[in-house]
Amino acid sequence: MQGSLRSIIKQYVKYYGKLPVVLVLIAIGIVLLNFILGKAVLNSQDEVIDELSSRSEELRLRVDAKQSGKGISAERVAGIKADLRSYKDSFIKEAEITSLISDVDKAASKSSLTIEGSDNRKVSFDKHGVNAYVMKFSVIGSYRNIKKFIYSIETMDNVIVLEDLSLRRSKGGKVALSVSLMAYYL
Repeated sequence: MQGSLRSIIKQYVKYYGKLPVVLVLIAIGIVLLNFILGKAVLNSQDEVIDELSSRSEELRLRVDAKQSGKGISAERVAGIKADLRSYKDSFIKEAEITSLISDVDKAASKSSLTIEGSDNRKVSFDKHGVNAYVMKFSVIGSYRNIKKFIYSIETMDNVIVLEDLSLRRSKGGKVALSVSLMAYYL
């Protein structure tokens, strides 16, 4: 099997040249890179979802207990209220949006990246008074610096969701990352 595969590759290279083989290897590398980055983003979003699910379950237990007349201890209620305050405090305030944009810009600069093209807009949700600010932009630099930038965005104290990431080759051997992120505010 291995010998026949090797002979097929040799015949292919002899007939078409080395360029298509190199292009296929580059394409495979890009697909693997996209898979790895996608998995990292999904893991981060899974952690947020798990945390929200846990808090939701606690609130559901509280409602069930209240409806059944059993009640919840004052200590438990105080703990839930403290968790909710902490969670609410992680949202930015509308007046802090400018500061958030500045923080994203600083993260890009600190990671030695250049920001190109920016499209920012507010999105309002009718329920619960939660709104979002959507930022779409591209950063250009080395792959290592792009990883550092993504990490700095993911570890910000505010509730920020990386909605979409798209990686592509740029001029001069650099990498361009298109980013769409959403910051929630009250």
